[in-house]
Amino acid sequence: MADKRCALDVNVLLDLAEQKKFALDFLDVIREKYCPLFVSPTAFIELQLLAESGRPEPRKFANVAIDSFLKWGIFLFDIEPVKHGCAKIFTDRLVRKGYLPDEEFNDGLILGEVACFEIPILVTSDHHLLDISRPHLVEELKASDFFPTAVFSPQKIVSTAKRYYK
Repeated sequence: MADKRCALDVNVLLDLAEQKKFALDFLDVIREKYCPLFVSPTAFIELQLLAESGRPEPRKFANVAIDSFLKWGIFLFDIEPVKHGCAKIFTDRLVRKGYLPDEEFNDGLILGEVACFEIPILVTSDHHLLDISRPHLVEELKASDFFPTAVFSPQKIVSTAKRYYK
C-alpha cells in the first residue's frame, strides 16, 4: 500500500486558517483519501513565532491554525538532532547552488526535515520550493541520502485527485 502521508508548509496552514477555498478543497481531498497530515519542527516553530509576534492578521491566523491541528487531523513530528544537522547541510547546498534564495533558508529546512522523516509529499504554496525542477530536487535529496520527497501545491493535489479519482 502506498504511503499517503503529506507534510504541510506554514503557508498552507495559514490558508486553511483563513478558510481559503483552495485550501479547504485540499483538506476535503486529503480527508476523503485518508492521507495523514504532518508538520515539521521548523514549520511549527515558524507558526509559533507568527502566533506570538507576527503582524496582527498573520498572528490571528497562526493562532487559528495551531488551535485547529486536532480538528484538521495534523500531527507534529520531530527528527533526531543529527538529522536536523543533515537538513541544514542539505539547505546550505540548495542555497549555494541557487535553488533557494538565502532568505528562504527555513523552507529548505522544512523540506529537509520532511525528507528525513520519509514523508513522500510536502504541500506548499511557496514558489521557491515548487520551482525547483523535480530532477534537480531528486538529485539533491539523493546526495543527502534523504527520502525522495516530492513538492506539490494544494491546488495540484486537488486537480490530480479530481482527474484520477472521479
